[in-house]
Order: sequence, then C-alpha cells, then structure tokens
Amino acid sequence: MRKVVDLDTYRQKRESILLTQWSAWQNAQGLSERTIKEREYVLKHLTVFSGIDLPWIEPAQIIAYCGRPGLSQASRASYHATFRAFYKWAHKTGKTVTDPTLATPSPKRPRSQPRPLQTAHVNRLLQVVNRKRTRAMI
Repeated sequence: MRKVVDLDTYRQKRESILLTQWSAWQNAQGLSERTIKEREYVLKHLTVFSGIDLPWIEPAQIIAYCGRPGLSQASRASYHATFRAFYKWAHKTGKTVTDPTLATPSPKRPRSQPRPLQTAHVNRLLQVVNRKRTRAMI
C-alpha cells in the first residue's frame, strides 16, 4: 500500500532540509548564529510573500519583495544581499538551476552616519583599562 504524502508537509520538509544545508555552509564560513537565523527568516518570509518555494523563485518575486513600500534603503540592500548569498550557494551546489538574483538590480546601500562614543563612555573605559598601550589607543 502506498503512503499518501501531504504536499504542504513535503514542501515544508524540503525547505527545512535546504535551509539546514545552507546553515551548515554559513557555519563553515564562520558567520554568526544571529546572521544565519536572520537570513533564514528573510528567506522564509520571501516564500510566504510570493507563495513560491525557494528553488522556483524568479527575479520578479525578488524585485517585488525588495521593492515593497515602507522599506528603508538599507533594508532593501540587506534583503537583496541575503537572496544573492543564498542563490549563489544554491546554484553552485546544484539546488537550483539558475540564480534569479543575477537578473535583479542591486539596491544601493546608503552611507551610514558615524556614531562616535559619548564622553561618559570614554571616561568609563579609561577607568577600567589597566595597560598603558590600551589607554593610548582609547
């Protein structure tokens, strides 16, 4: 007797395996656990937003996701970088036939503003430092 498999369960399991393999790849690169989890969240959100499984995403879905109203330019650039990293890996390892990010524009990352330390923080650092060389660097 053949076992009947629910399509949604199969799709979720396939996505889970794919993301687990990509997580292992990122761990091997030395990426932080936070980066890996955030990237996974963005990819899962892309599938919910588009209604399409990761291996079948096309450039139009990536453009629509990154072009949503209300996103900051930094968010657009960050999401696109996540997609670029994932699909580069997926294509290189044979998980996808193509890399859809090659046919999408890369959002420009805005220049960030410098955030200097406050004087109180510098004074606190100087109080706890016990080496002359470290004090000189501060």
